[in-house]
Amino acid sequence: MKYLFAPLAVACMVAAVVAAPSLAAEPAGNGGPFDSVTGSMQRFNLAPFSTEQVDGIVSAHQSPQGGAHGMFTLRNEGNGLDYTGDVTCINAIGNRAVIGIRFTKSNSARFPVGGGQFVFFVDNGPPSAVNPQRDAFSPGPPLAKAPTECTLLLPDFTRPFISANFVIHDGS
Repeated sequence: MKYLFAPLAVACMVAAVVAAPSLAAEPAGNGGPFDSVTGSMQRFNLAPFSTEQVDGIVSAHQSPQGGAHGMFTLRNEGNGLDYTGDVTCINAIGNRAVIGIRFTKSNSARFPVGGGQFVFFVDNGPPSAVNPQRDAFSPGPPLAKAPTECTLLLPDFTRPFISANFVIHDGS
């Protein structure tokens, strides 16, 4: 009977070694090999009763090798804030995504070149007559260093948008 279990044990070990590479976890903070977020938006500033318009554009993509590339731009007409950042990481899960950026251009000491930020997105599908604006976005606070891993995801959130359309692709 012991001769029956030896070949079975060897076969199980071989199967585990062959299957292990396909079960390896993706790098921490990175989504599937083809995660992406693209789109643009207009909304009112976060301050209560504000009429300042904030515009944003995103084009963020992840390559099969795991590197992220793209850009994010935000401009606030009311206070003149204007900054752009290169995408440093991306993670999309379902209809939500987070990107990390490194500020490459900024007119504000609060958002210094070389610093960074997380930016969160929700893609709730096409607008409808009942709900003309369903997508959402929220920039996080400025950071001293650009994030290199995008492990944060926000729950659903809403902001007073004029219009927005984001397309999130979860590549996993």
